[in-house]
This record gives sequence, C-alpha cells and structure tokens, in this order.
Amino acid sequence: MPEGRQICQAIGLQKGSITGVRRGCYGLVDAPLEWYRSVSEFLDSLGLVKSWSDPCTWLWKTQGILKGMISGHVDDFLFAGSKDNPQWENLIQKIQEKIRWAEWEEISFTQCGVRVDEQPDGSFHLSQTQYVEKIPEVYASAGRKKEPEEETTEKEKSALRATLGALSWHAQQVAPHISAEVGLCLSEVSKSTVETTNKVNQLVHFTKAPKDHKIIIHAIPEHVPVGFFTWADANFRWFSTNGTNESS
Repeated sequence: MPEGRQICQAIGLQKGSITGVRRGCYGLVDAPLEWYRSVSEFLDSLGLVKSWSDPCTWLWKTQGILKGMISGHVDDFLFAGSKDNPQWENLIQKIQEKIRWAEWEEISFTQCGVRVDEQPDGSFHLSQTQYVEKIPEVYASAGRKKEPEEETTEKEKSALRATLGALSWHAQQVAPHISAEVGLCLSEVSKSTVETTNKVNQLVHFTKAPKDHKIIIHAIPEHVPVGFFTWADANFRWFSTNGTNESS
C-alpha cells in the first residue's frame, strides 16, 4: 500500500480529501545522511581512517599496520579486530559509550539479511536459508503452463520482477552460481512469455534445493600476505590493496 494512503486511513481522511502537510510524515529525508556524518566524524576523532575504496569502511592502523576495521550499512555495523589488543578494546568501549546500540552479537549473527557463523578455524560461513524459503514462485495455472509461447500479462511481468529481484539479492549475497541465470531471466521480462515464467520457477526450485547452501570465507594465516583486487567498467579505475595501504 502506498505510504500516502496509509496515512490517510490512519487519520480517517476520506478519499479525495485535500490536506495540508505541516511537516514530514515519515521523518526527515536527510536523516540517513546526517546519521552517517555523525558516525563518520566520531570515528575520525578516534583515529580511524576512512577507506579510499569504500566510504562506509573505516580502518584502524598502528605504525602503518592494519589492526582493526569497522564497516557500516545504515545502522548495522561489523567490527573486526583482536580482543588481545588493549588499544582496540579501548576504542570499542568508547564507541559503545558514545552510541546506543540495540545489541552486540558475536560468533553467530545476522547482518543485512545474511547469517554469519564464525568457525573455530577462523573462517566464516554465510547463508540465507530462511530468506530463500520465502522466495515465491510466479503463479501459473496448469492450463497456463501449457501455453509456453503466450506473452505474459502485466500482472505476471510484475510477479516475475518480484521473484527475480529476490533471487538477485540472494545471488549478490551468497549465491554467485545463480547470478548468470538470474541476469538472463531479468533481461527477458519486458518481452517474456509463459516459458519465461516456467524457467524462473525452475530456477526458484533449483535455488531452494540445497537447504544447507553457504558461501565460505576461508581463514588466512597471519603470516600469509593478502592482496585484494577488483575490476569494474570504464567509469572506474583499477585498484588493489595489500591490507596496509591503498593505491590506484
């Protein structure tokens, strides 16, 4: 239901009524930006340095060596650092005292819809079991399924976009093996047929089949040098980082 209609029903306005709005009904539109600025300024004051490649990631270094990281997504944050480092623990305590957090979780927790499970060997298992179970199929009657060449209706196209959008999020988070198929199906939606619907429903079944699917972030021993590399389209420059500095 559109937000405006929700407000009208909540305060008992008749359909077609003209009403003057004196202030924002859903909070300030720049609230997320102001929140980010407040967090960023505070972390800067503690000596953390904003990552060159990701402005929502802050690095904490001592003598040029990376000792801790903080990554934020709106009001969900991930902290990475050693509990054996008293300076890092002191920094965490200052953050806890400054910002009221709903809950601090370790070992096993959910971050942005992804279940994160830390393993004894230092690796991490990422999964979305509950999320995947809720991805809906695109409804088609038995008779409709027998008409693969028929063009989809606008309602069916809308359902296709919803299901493929859900699959796309899952692919981005923990299931890269379905990315290509999801992308190809998305490209067909505007000119889709019932066969497209059948194909998407098969993809939903395929995605749900491995109940224990997870992506593994393997542990890397401290003595092993680490390099991160990425690439993008022509609008961006190549960059790499060795964990202690960043360069283009």
